[in-house]
Amino acid sequence: MQTFIAVIEKCPDTGLYVGYVPNFPGAHTQAESLDELHVNLQEVIAMLLEDGEPILETEFVGTQAVVHTFNIVIQTAVVPLSLSMPDAVFRPSCCVRLRKILI
Repeated sequence: MQTFIAVIEKCPDTGLYVGYVPNFPGAHTQAESLDELHVNLQEVIAMLLEDGEPILETEFVGTQAVVHTFNIVIQTAVVPLSLSMPDAVFRPSCCVRLRKILI
């Protein structure tokens, strides 16, 4: 008995589960359920093994979660509503606050 590791993804366009064995040419299939996908993977692997043992160039080790955090910087600027008034007082009643969010 041999064990192969399969990667399983769900296609957002079709809603089908897609499974493949990394670095095993031709070892891929799809199905509507995970149970059906498992059976399909067994069948395709058995069929490919009829041609002989695959020569795997790499070994699947596993997956790793990578977390990316977003740094949000908020810049605030005060702009007078009427720039034509040279003596405009910068009060909330005559100003607009602009915020620019940088990601």
